[in-house]
Order: sequence, then C-alpha cells, then structure tokens
Amino acid sequence: MYALWSRREIKNEGRDKLFEGIRILFKGWNDMGIRLIGTFGNSGHTPGGFVHHAIFEVDSTDIVGKMDSDFMNADWNHMVESFALHLGSGRLFIDDHFAD
Repeated sequence: MYALWSRREIKNEGRDKLFEGIRILFKGWNDMGIRLIGTFGNSGHTPGGFVHHAIFEVDSTDIVGKMDSDFMNADWNHMVESFALHLGSGRLFIDDHFAD
C-alpha cells in the first residue's frame, strides 16, 4: 500500500508540480507492470488534513524497493509530508472469500 498525506496547503504552482510529478511516477510504475488494485482517502492527522492511499500488486519485493527509490528521488517529494510503503501478502486469503 502506498500512502501519501499532507497537512499543509500547497500554492497552486507547487500543487501543479506535485500532481504532474505523481502522474509521471504512477505512469512509470504502470509501465513497469505494477498493477493498481484500489484507492481510498481518509482524514489526516490534523484538522483539514487528508491521506491518499493506493494499493498496488507487484511481482517481487525488488519492485517495492524501486517504487521507494522512485519516490525518494523525485524532485517534488519534499512537498509531501509523509510517505509510506507497506508490504503484505494477504490478498489471496481475501480473494478466496469472493470466489465463486
């Protein structure tokens, strides 16, 4: 799971740079075969804050390292207050409950 949250407002030009950077980042991940499973949002740590979560499926833990490196080396990452990648393998257990 990828989590991105910010507690502060970003000026319009910074916001445009951030959103364009995220678009390029996600396009690159898509091109690497990383599959988006779902997204959701939630309130942040402070009033008015907001958290964006994206859940991805990857083929190896090496790809998770590449995802982390891609984000940490982005020239806009300082605009994001916090970033986290969580690794899990429980999807098959959940999928089995929805199988025919």
